[in-house]
Amino acid sequence: MGVGYPLDIVVCSALGADMYDCVYPTRTARFGTALVPEVCKNYTRAYIHCLVTKDAMGSQLLSYHNLYCMLPLQTKIIASFCEFCYIL
Repeated sequence: MGVGYPLDIVVCSALGADMYDCVYPTRTARFGTALVPEVCKNYTRAYIHCLVTKDAMGSQLLSYHNLYCMLPLQTKIIASFCEFCYIL
């Protein structure tokens, strides 16, 4: 519990943990940071920036985006365990 960064998830998974309490995707969204340079296809970066600076909806959209971006990491972790390879 209390995993802070994506690398921590990888390390904890390698050590046998299978459940996490990670605030990284939502915490970074509250500060207006997206995890990858691409943003949602339905909204422009300018629109999300405007929302983040003036409305709570921007942080909510970034939270959804950041959580969606974390899914491939978990998929890669599971695949690496199946192949007995911990290099992501």
